Amino acid sequence: MKNLTPVVLAIAAAVVVVLAAEFARSDRKVEGAGDPAGLEATVGELTKTLDAMQAEQAEMQKTLRDLSMRPAAPAASGRMPVGDIDAAVARYIEENRPELVASADPAEEAADPDGIASMDVQTILQFLGDESIDWIEREELWQKLREAGRLDEVLAEFERRAELDPNNPDAQTELGYAYIQKIQEVGAGALAGKWATMADQQFDKALALDEGHWEARYMKAVSLSHWPAFTGKQAEAINQLEKLIEIQGGSAPEDHHAETYLTLGNLYLGQGKTALALETWEKGLAVFPSHSGLLGQVAQAK
Repeated sequence: MKNLTPVVLAIAAAVVVVLAAEFARSDRKVEGAGDPAGLEATVGELTKTLDAMQAEQAEMQKTLRDLSMRPAAPAASGRMPVGDIDAAVARYIEENRPELVASADPAEEAADPDGIASMDVQTILQFLGDESIDWIEREELWQKLREAGRLDEVLAEFERRAELDPNNPDAQTELGYAYIQKIQEVGAGALAGKWATMADQQFDKALALDEGHWEARYMKAVSLSHWPAFTGKQAEAINQLEKLIEIQGGSAPEDHHAETYLTLGNLYLGQGKTALALETWEKGLAVFPSHSGLLGQVAQAK
């Protein structure tokens, strides 16, 4: 895994909308309570929380858009501009599925210039699973699939793969992340809570097969960390990240391991545990001394 910032933001922007469902359930619990003043105070507190979380979601979505508009890498790197999903898809098809290029219909190309609406599901999944594809390009493809009304079709294929290969933790993790994508389609409401819970269950399935599966544990932690505070999910997210750091200690460091220290420190900071946050970031720097995110957090904390 390379730059994880886009995937973290994507998970955050999606999962934060479950607040609406939790808010609705909480509101029903206090409805008809014997203390009108207490009821008003509770509803008022929940309303403020909802407003704050919606603002947070809007900021996350803005950040994702800003990331997708970053300039291209230098020409020598051979990378496409990260925001050019059409070019990325075309490049992938040309390199991996040349028969599709040869059989392309000019009229169909004009009606579907990026090829998303007509691309076969297997090619879509190959693209999403290609490690050479930038995370932002991958997230933009997910967005294109939602816009083209093809998300359910792709989701069904991820479900089929996970069912056919139940002992493969990668397949279970991929399905969990596909469920995260569905949250962004259904928006706020009870369905958001349903899909967020299903995603968490898939990550649990992956971890039951391989407790050291980094992506499953990290995505589970990030997802849980963006549930509303009154659900108590942040504590479980911290537990997952602390466990992940223990697991990382038993193997050779990999670049993405730095994200565990960064995210855990950020959660500590959100709880007001500044000293513990700084200690966590510094532990990360001891292993990854040039990580920009850790360096930035330590510099701000001191």
